[in-house]
Amino acid sequence: MRKRWLVGVLAVGMLGSGMTMAQEATDVRPEKRDGDTPNKVENEKPKRKARLIFPFSLMTTLTAEQEDQLRQIHGEYLEKQKQLREQEDVELRAVLTAEQVTELDKVVADRKAEQEKKAAERKAKAQAEKEKAQSDKKADQPAEGTVGAE
Repeated sequence: MRKRWLVGVLAVGMLGSGMTMAQEATDVRPEKRDGDTPNKVENEKPKRKARLIFPFSLMTTLTAEQEDQLRQIHGEYLEKQKQLREQEDVELRAVLTAEQVTELDKVVADRKAEQEKKAAERKAKAQAEKEKAQSDKKADQPAEGTVGAE
């Protein structure tokens, strides 16, 4: 029973984290080997370190070595997911005509631009609210050198 529960929690955690953190990668860089060309390793884009995902992030008894191993395993699966998404995209686009691929690219670009616009608006709104809160706080404070009613 406990094993099933643990497998269920792990599966949900991996699926949830894979969907929400699909853009993450690991900080594992390939080591240079004697036969490798120097550009092969140096030209690779540095990868970000994978986060410690739920429920592991809530555990207090993990050693640093265990955390590193969990991050590495998670990062490897994130990379596999990324590769599968890219392969899927290639295969899906192969079904489309050239005009449809152009239309798809436009739809994707428009969606991305809209998301960036909304994100910028949210950021500006948050900044304005922060500045307003700071100015309200300053207005509520008594001026220096003034003494309350005696």
